[in-house]
Amino acid sequence: MGLSDLDIRPSYETLGDCDPVSEFYIPALAESMEYDRSVGFFSSASLALAARGIAGLIKNEGRMRLVVSPHFSEADLKAIQDADKDRDDAVEEAMSAAMMDVETLADEIERDHVRALGWMLRSGYLDLRIACVVDGDGNIKGDQLFHQKVGILRDADGMAVSFSGSINETASGWLYNSEEFKVFKNWESGQMTFFQSDEKKFEEIWNNRRSLVRVFEPRGAFCEYLVNEGKNFDIEYNSLGRYGVQSKANRVSLFPYQEEAVQKWRECDGRLLFEMATGTGKTRTALACLNEVLQKERRVVCVIATPQSTLSRQWERELRALSIRCDSTIFADSSTGTSTEWARELQENISRILIGRSNSLIVFTTHASACSSELVGEIESLPSSVSTCLIADEVHGLGAAKQKQALSGRYDYRIGLSATPSRWFDESGTSLIRSFFGDSFVFSIRSAQNTINPLTGKSFLCPYRYHLVFTSLTDEESEKYCALSRRIAQLSHSDDPDNQDRLEKLLLERARVKKDAENKLFVFRHLIDSENLAGGIVFTSPKHIGEVESMLGRCGIAAHRYTSKQGTVRKAEFGGLSEREYILKLFRQGDYEMLIAMKCLDEGIDIPEARVAVLLSSSTNPREYVQRIGRVIRQSPGKEVADIYDFVVEPDWNRLREVGDLQEEKRLFEQEMRRVEDMRKNALNSTEVLITIRERLGRAYGDQ
Repeated sequence: MGLSDLDIRPSYETLGDCDPVSEFYIPALAESMEYDRSVGFFSSASLALAARGIAGLIKNEGRMRLVVSPHFSEADLKAIQDADKDRDDAVEEAMSAAMMDVETLADEIERDHVRALGWMLRSGYLDLRIACVVDGDGNIKGDQLFHQKVGILRDADGMAVSFSGSINETASGWLYNSEEFKVFKNWESGQMTFFQSDEKKFEEIWNNRRSLVRVFEPRGAFCEYLVNEGKNFDIEYNSLGRYGVQSKANRVSLFPYQEEAVQKWRECDGRLLFEMATGTGKTRTALACLNEVLQKERRVVCVIATPQSTLSRQWERELRALSIRCDSTIFADSSTGTSTEWARELQENISRILIGRSNSLIVFTTHASACSSELVGEIESLPSSVSTCLIADEVHGLGAAKQKQALSGRYDYRIGLSATPSRWFDESGTSLIRSFFGDSFVFSIRSAQNTINPLTGKSFLCPYRYHLVFTSLTDEESEKYCALSRRIAQLSHSDDPDNQDRLEKLLLERARVKKDAENKLFVFRHLIDSENLAGGIVFTSPKHIGEVESMLGRCGIAAHRYTSKQGTVRKAEFGGLSEREYILKLFRQGDYEMLIAMKCLDEGIDIPEARVAVLLSSSTNPREYVQRIGRVIRQSPGKEVADIYDFVVEPDWNRLREVGDLQEEKRLFEQEMRRVEDMRKNALNSTEVLITIRERLGRAYGDQ
C-alpha cells in the first residue's frame, strides 16, 4: 500500500463527523517515508495521539523534519536581547525552560512521550528547527508567534499529500479545539498547484529564506535535554505500545501462580477476589485481566479504586510500564481538583466513547470518590454496549457503610484485591464484598515464601525474623486500665442501646491505654541503641509520634513522618511529586533512614527497600498486622531477611489477681497472643517465639 491507496478526504474537522487522528493522521504516517511539519505551536502530546503512525514512519525507516515556534515571556525576551553570548544559545535556553519542563508536560501527556521525542532525535529520525518572528533588525518580536502550519507526507513511491489550516501540533489541536485543515494530493492534477504551494512554504522556512522569520537548528541545552530523555526509550516496549506498537503478543507476562489466578478469573466469568499476600503482584495480575477486557470488548470504561491517591499513582505507573493499550486515562479524586472538575472531565471522556471517538477509558480514583454519586451515576447511566470493569484495591475498604455504594451492579467485570478481604467484626460488610466479587484465589505469605521466583532464584517474599518486645503499664496506667475494665464489666451485660454506645467508647479508651503505654518509649530507646533499625518503619500511635520523631533525631537517625497530613497534591517544590511521593523517594534513596507512620502505610504502598518494621502500636485486627508485615517482606536487591519488632504490653498478673478482672484480662491477652501466633508461624525463628509465647501464657495461668 501507499498514500494513494488510502481513502483521504479533501478536508477534516476536529469536531466534525470524522476523527482526523485515526482516519487521516495515523494511517497516512504509517505509509510515509518522509514527514515535514511546520507548526504555530508544538506539544509532544501529538506523538501520543499519533503513536501508531509515528511508529509506522520509523518502521519504514522514514524521517521527520519539524519546525516549531516557542512562546517567550517578557523576561525570556529581555534575557535574549541582553545576552552576551550567541543569541541562538539564549533562545535555546529560554525555550528549554519555557517549553520542555517535564512536570508541566506531565500534566498533559505521559513522560514517555517526551522520551519518544528525544529518542527520535537521538536515533536520527527527527530533524528539528526553531522558528521565531523577527523585525527588520533581526530582533525577536514577543507579540507575534510563528503561525505557518503546514504538513507534508511522502511515501516510497513518490506519492505525497500536504495539509494546511488552523490545526496545531498539540493534543488540544487534534482532539478538542474546533479546528479544520485542507488536504492536497500531488497525484491529483487539480490539486498539484496547492500541494506545490505548501511544499514551497515549508522549504523556504526550513532553509531560512523568509525575511521576517529567523530559523535555527538547536544544538545545546534544548536538544541535550531531549536526547537525555530518550536514552532509555524503546518504541516496542514503552507506553507508545498501548497505541498499537508491539512486536510481541499484546499480553502481560505473568508467573505461573498469577496465570492461575487469571485463569480462575476467566472461569468465574470475570469476577474474582484475589486474596494474595502483599508483594506477590496483585496489581500486575489484575492489570493482565484488564488487558484482556480491553482487547476483547469494543468499548470499555474501567474504574480502578484505591484507598488513597498515592496508590492510584502506583497503579498508573504500573499500567504504563506494562504498555497496556487504552485510549485515555483520568484521575477522579480530590488530589486532582474538586469533584465538579473531575466529574466534568469524566463526562467529557465518556461522551467521546458514546459518540465513537474513543474506545476505552481508565478512571483512577479513591474509595471515597468511587462511591460518590458523580462517579456511580456516570457508570450506571452507561448503555449496555459499553462494558464496565471495577478493580478495587484493598477491597475490604469498600465494605464500609458509605463506601459500599461503589459496588454498583452495573459493573460487568469485577476484581477485588486484598491480602485480608474479610472485615474485622463486620460480618455484613465481609459478606457484601464476597457476594459482589464472587469466588477467591488465595496465595498466602507462606506460599510466597515457599515459591521460587525463576528470575531471581529467591522466594517471592523475603523471609523475616519476628522479635517480641515485652513491656508493661505504669502504676498509674494499670489503675486506669483496671478501672476501665470494671466499668466495662458492669455494662457488658446491658441491652440498653445507650449503654452499648458507652461500652464501645470504654473499650476503645482501654485499648488506647495499651497503645499509648509510656514504657514503650523507654524500651524503644533501648532498641535504637541495641539494634540497627536503618531502612525501617515505625508504626506508632498519634500520642507518641512526636516523641518518637524527636527521639530518633536525638539519636542521629534521619527520619520523617508519613501521615495523612502529608499532602497528595503534586507540587513544584517537591520536584513535581506530591509530598508523600517525595518522602518515599528520599527514603528509597537513603536520605531518610526511617519513616514514622500511624495508618497511611498500612495499605498497599510499595516500599520494597524497607527491611525493618517496629510495631510500637498495634491492634489485634488481622488486616492491620498482615499489611504491616507486607511493607517489609517484599524482595529488594541486597535484602536477605527482614526484621519485625512487635511491642506487646503484658499485664501485671499479680496485681490483677488482687484488684482486677483476671479472667477478662486472660481472654484479652490470649487474643493478643493469637495475633503473635499468626505473625510467628511464617517467621524464620518461629520455634524460638513459640517457646516464648508458651512461657508468657504460663505466667497468665499461674504456672510459673
